[in-house]
Amino acid sequence: MKNTKKTPFWKITRPDSNVVYIIGTMHVKDERAFIYRDLVEEKILECDAFAAEYALDESQDLNNEHLLFKNGESIYDHLSPKKGDKFRQKVAKYYQMDLDRIQYFKPLVISNIISESIFHANNIQSLDHYFWSFAQENGKFMTGVEQFEDQIIVMEKIPLDYQFKSLADMLNSSKKYKKSLQKIMKQYQNGEIQQIYKSSKKSLGKIKKLLLYNRNVVMADSIEKLSSEQSIVCAIGVGHLAGKQGVLKLLKNKGFDLEPIKA
Repeated sequence: MKNTKKTPFWKITRPDSNVVYIIGTMHVKDERAFIYRDLVEEKILECDAFAAEYALDESQDLNNEHLLFKNGESIYDHLSPKKGDKFRQKVAKYYQMDLDRIQYFKPLVISNIISESIFHANNIQSLDHYFWSFAQENGKFMTGVEQFEDQIIVMEKIPLDYQFKSLADMLNSSKKYKKSLQKIMKQYQNGEIQQIYKSSKKSLGKIKKLLLYNRNVVMADSIEKLSSEQSIVCAIGVGHLAGKQGVLKLLKNKGFDLEPIKA
């Protein structure tokens, strides 16, 4: 990717549509991810609407049972006593967290909680929630690129054995895992969305079609529809932007012109 295109922030236009700005985000509170904050705020104020990956208010209105094991089970119910002890010890040793406090969450959720703990927490809100709150406070029409219910359906399709393997890999290679996340943060600051896409695709392995490619199609179709209704800023995970099956390429195939916006 050319240096002029190394950015997670893009302007999307088509003669028959309203202007769309797409910011690829990281779902963290780390100040280093807020590098495009001022530019995004400026565009939010210019546009009629704002869309996060899904309407964030929807998740707050639900009890999020989809994040938990069913029937009151915990992660220890799916591990032998010996393996459960090893998981507990490694979470405490390498990530300074108490697994017992998050034991009722599914492995994928636990992995996400641990991942977020690796980054700084300079801000009260994650980058996505920050932009959502800013747009809401400024009276913008609020919506989601995806439906929250659809995200739940996708999550339910991720096999538990895959989730446990991913968590085990994280615990068994903690130094390497921490290093990889810090590398992604640096790539984000440099606008290297192609490299982030490659890392995302590799880390997702056999579920990349479920979590990446299929959702990219949904996102691109949704953004096209939203652009027909009003000018809008869309905030989606940065891993969805690049690649031959990425949201930017899919929108280009739909006739949109893409203009990179540099910090």
